[in-house]
Amino acid sequence: AAHLRDPEAVAAWFSRALASTDYEAERSRELVLELRREGFTELLEPLQRAALLAGRCARGAGVLWFGDLAATRRRGQVLDAAERLLQDSTGHAAPRALLHWLVGVRDAGTLRSVLATWRQRYRVDATLWGDAAWAWLQVGTPRDVIDWLSDWRERPSTPAWVLTNLCVAEAAEARYDTLAEVAAAALRQRPYDADATLWHAVAAAPRGE
Repeated sequence: AAHLRDPEAVAAWFSRALASTDYEAERSRELVLELRREGFTELLEPLQRAALLAGRCARGAGVLWFGDLAATRRRGQVLDAAERLLQDSTGHAAPRALLHWLVGVRDAGTLRSVLATWRQRYRVDATLWGDAAWAWLQVGTPRDVIDWLSDWRERPSTPAWVLTNLCVAEAAEARYDTLAEVAAAALRQRPYDADATLWHAVAAAPRGE
């Protein structure tokens, strides 16, 4: 579609691609960059924003939208624009893209501000709750992860990948009793999970088990 030089055709095709669950983060990022090289830069931004608002935007394209915003505005202005987007959006696309962008630029301070302002949204939804813990694991401290996931026992459906992220933080703080408990909970969900098995063994070592 890009090589046809037909903006309407490109817009329709790009919108469908953004909404496709088949596009992985890196592929969607490369798609945006390729269309920019083809001269469609001005066409893309409103389509990316519309996809983020609708909750159906491939993550790489969504992260690039935040990066482009940051390239032309001060960080406070970016945060204001991000908060307006979160306010008006539905689904996971916008809040997840924001987390991944903040991790990419290693901005723990803005992450802390976003999660304080939008605490309810990121905590009520189980997927966003787990994603926020992952973000803390990347740019925050082990204590940030532990505090964010402090209610994991009250969430019986917590995915094993969230629990193994918590294991990393518990191990870093040498909280071996809690580490054993978290690893055991992950193994109940996924008995052959390699990460959970490893953390269970780490927890047992100081106790000589």
